Order: sequence, then structure tokens, then C-alpha cells
Amino acid sequence: MLFQSLGQMREAFGGRDATSKWFESASWVSFSAINDTETAEYISKRCGMTTIEVNQVSRNSRNGGTSRTRSKQLSQRPLILPYEVTRMRTDEQIIFTSGNPPLRCGRAIYFRRKEMAALVGSSQFKPAKSGT
Repeated sequence: MLFQSLGQMREAFGGRDATSKWFESASWVSFSAINDTETAEYISKRCGMTTIEVNQVSRNSRNGGTSRTRSKQLSQRPLILPYEVTRMRTDEQIIFTSGNPPLRCGRAIYFRRKEMAALVGSSQFKPAKSGT
């Protein structure tokens, strides 16, 4: 099944509980070309957290002199922030599979691959070439 957003899916299945149950029973779920913030927030939360190293620099001025102190700290942040989800390239996707970490990868867009485009008929939405 293909849906354009979580809102569209909820409308089709009857609310948050129904979509949650559908996601729980799916062996894999793919998201790409995300434009709405609700879906981006869901993806960000589902990807989980990561630990990053943060460099800090402190400056102190005392008695006409200055000193600088550097330190490193570990901090947690989402693996991917919602705004980063909405800025992914259109040929990227995030895939969730049962029991595995999320996978951010490319996706094959058929019209960019000659061997795939050859298997697809002409588009009904593309205007016919004139003079043929």
C-alpha cells in the first residue's frame, strides 16, 4: 500500500490506533519525499537517538588576561531531525524493518534507468510529440 502521509493513512484506516497496528504488523515500511511535519516527526522519533561529541570552548578574563578552556562532552540528539527528513533528496528513502536499525538509502527511480524504463509503457500524462 502506498500513502502520501500519515494523515492520509489515518483517514483510510480510521485513526491513530488503526495505523499504529498496521505499522506493528508490517515487516518493512519505507518513507520518501516527505513534505509534512507530522510524518517527519514520526520518522525522527522512530529512528531514535544517537550520541554525539560536542566541543566546548570557554573564555575567562581575569586581571587583564584571558584564558581559554576546551572540553568535550557527549550529548544525545535525534539520529535525524524532522527538518532533515523533509530536506532529504527525492531519490532517498528511510526503511524500517523488523528488529533492525533504520536504513537511509537511495531508491531506484525507473525513468533514470534505461533497463527499467524500457519495461514501462508511455505515460498517459505526458503530451504526445507533435509531428509524428
